[in-house]
Amino acid sequence: MAEKVFATHYGDLEIAHQKIPCAVLNNGKRVLIQREVVGLLTGNKKGGFDRYLMASNLRPFVPERLLGQSLDQSMNKILYKGKSAQAFDATDLIDLCEMYLKARNAGVLLKSQEKLALQAEIIIRSFAKVGIIAVIDEATGYQKQKNEYQKILELFIAKELQPYISTFDENYYKQLYRLLGWSWDAFKNKKKNHPQYIGRLTNRLVYEKLAPGVLEELQKLNPKDDKGRRKHKNFQFLTSNHGYRELLRHIASISILMEQFPNEQLTEAISKIDARFPSYTPIYQTSMDFPVVSTEIFNNAIAKASLNVGN
Repeated sequence: MAEKVFATHYGDLEIAHQKIPCAVLNNGKRVLIQREVVGLLTGNKKGGFDRYLMASNLRPFVPERLLGQSLDQSMNKILYKGKSAQAFDATDLIDLCEMYLKARNAGVLLKSQEKLALQAEIIIRSFAKVGIIAVIDEATGYQKQKNEYQKILELFIAKELQPYISTFDENYYKQLYRLLGWSWDAFKNKKKNHPQYIGRLTNRLVYEKLAPGVLEELQKLNPKDDKGRRKHKNFQFLTSNHGYRELLRHIASISILMEQFPNEQLTEAISKIDARFPSYTPIYQTSMDFPVVSTEIFNNAIAKASLNVGN
């Protein structure tokens, strides 16, 4: 019985301004999805490659590995995202492109094949750019850093939405409101969602500091709608065994730090928190972006239907 071949890793490769599905198989092969590759080279996704190899003027330039066999029949039949698909060895695409370029250099292309040679040249150039980037990444260790970054995200970001659990305790918000010079009791009596300003502060003081890329990934998974609301709470996308625990630990730590500052000293408190917990991602809001907001502005904010910022 033939071994089942399936994609263990997959994504999209941008070639000549088109996104082509690609995958690494459980046998280590790097492949491209056949239908998309045919469309990339020929502009027509219907049919296979054999009809392009049968032209007599191209036979002297057909890659040696592909001589005397049907390229379409040699395709990898794989499971890709749970569905059956025909996959094309990635290196075969380069060989086919070179076939057209060699035939063009020899001056034997037919008029109808010239556009294929032009597209082949574009594809080769696209891969050359990808190749030089990969070589530099390897030489500088950047690829290793990217892999470590991905491991961190896998540690923090859950694969599925987690159940809602009340997470940010009352003391956390009381300290923020006090440092802003806002009345916590006035807000509590309104029983509405926190103003959007509190969400910005929470991103700044909490999510920015959990791990590299965590805030950006949470915002991708939990985008705002056209009214500026998020459907879920950001912490529902954290892993229960690590990300969520780190979040709770961090909330407790910064709440203790905030308690050390007098009323209306938000800027000073942020500076202290930054010194104790540097941001892993580029700080997109400096301390001075958060001046003390007047009580009048606060009252106007909670008088309206405040935005659910998803924290």
